[in-house]
Amino acid sequence: MEIAKAVETPSPALRKKIEFVDAWIHHCEEIDPWVKSMRSQIRAFAFEEDDELLSVFKVGRE
Repeated sequence: MEIAKAVETPSPALRKKIEFVDAWIHHCEEIDPWVKSMRSQIRAFAFEEDDELLSVFKVGRE
C-alpha cells in the first residue's frame, strides 16, 4: 500500500478506498504484466474522480 504510507492517519473510509484501488491494480497485474508499467497512470485515473483520493495520490508522488 504505497499510497497509504504517504498519509499518516487516513480515515477508515479513505484507507478502504486506497486498499481497493491497490488490490484491483495488483489483481490486474497478475492477468497482464503490462499493467505494472502503467500503475501510476491507473492510480491517477482511478483517483481523479475523488478529490480526497486525488490529494493523497499527489502527496504520495512527492
